[in-house]
Amino acid sequence: MKTSFGAMTGRERLCFVLKYLFMALCVVVALFPIIWVILSSFKTNAEILSNGISLSTHFGFDGYRSAR
Repeated sequence: MKTSFGAMTGRERLCFVLKYLFMALCVVVALFPIIWVILSSFKTNAEILSNGISLSTHFGFDGYRSAR
């Protein structure tokens, strides 16, 4: 197996790049729900009741203060 990217043929380079693009896509798909939950946790009750799917318009701790 060739170790250098420059020593690879065109087809091997394409497969190499496509494998890493696929792995990057898998990472994005796996991390997206976690990031969405973290960003959505900053919503106030009014924002949750008005539209549960959208992200918060203001990233602050107002929702946490009202929850205590």
